Amino acid sequence: IDAVTSDQQMRQKDAQVGTMPRRPSGLPKAAVFDIEMNTWTLFGRPVEASVAPPPTITKPKRKASAQVAVQSRSNNNPGLPSIPTPPKKAKKSSPRLPNIPQI
Repeated sequence: IDAVTSDQQMRQKDAQVGTMPRRPSGLPKAAVFDIEMNTWTLFGRPVEASVAPPPTITKPKRKASAQVAVQSRSNNNPGLPSIPTPPKKAKKSSPRLPNIPQI
């Protein structure tokens, strides 16, 4: 009986060891913890946390000449042809309903 109880205690310890770790911040939502590899994975590949923050991308400033060119293009298009409206159909006269006498 002692061998059976010690065997059950060993099984319980194994189940408690395989707990899922806390999710680190910055992981994508699709990342899952792989027990066999003991790492966080994204679509089956291990995810490595970077030490440095991601580089900030600065957009180049537009030149003033590019803005002037856009304004001059918009001024060249005032003569667009207007879309003709179709003629309205004459309304059919509705039939006159007879007066119903009140009882």
